[in-house]
Amino acid sequence: MITKYFYILISTTFVLALVHAPLYSANIPIVTEIFAQVTDEVEQENQNNNNKNIINQTLGEPLYSEKGIITGPYTYTANGTLKNVGNVTNTGLIITKPLSNELIYGQGQGVLQSKDGEEATYTFQFIGSLKEGNQPPHGSWFIYTNSTGKMAFLNNMIGITHSEIGKDGTFSTKVWKWK
Repeated sequence: MITKYFYILISTTFVLALVHAPLYSANIPIVTEIFAQVTDEVEQENQNNNNKNIINQTLGEPLYSEKGIITGPYTYTANGTLKNVGNVTNTGLIITKPLSNELIYGQGQGVLQSKDGEEATYTFQFIGSLKEGNQPPHGSWFIYTNSTGKMAFLNNMIGITHSEIGKDGTFSTKVWKWK
């Protein structure tokens, strides 16, 4: 029996799959299906990277980025980095409403707090899909502060947001200043 080995590189995660398939015509559809699946995954990842590049080219570098977790039915907490301030914590309340089988709307409020105790509050709204491969949530933040220190520049600022939400309740959010 003649045997051939196929090495497949899947997306940029560099997962190497070894497919051992005898060279019979019955195995050709299997190999074709594997290559088609790999091609679809690479195209999806390229599209996601292109979307991120377009956002960064249009809006510049994010003002704020965070990683967090939904801690209760209506609460969340995150740790992030705020430009010109450094590390901050973010806690808040969120309410979501499904608009359809694929779209979700959310709104809420939160507090950013720096290591030295300065605070900025914000309200937010977003819309998007939580289904994998669909448009992730995008929205806006309306930020207010009485700070006279490092966070003073945030007062009356509007931010544009992009979020990624995991099935396990983790999330990441980036905020750009509306110019």
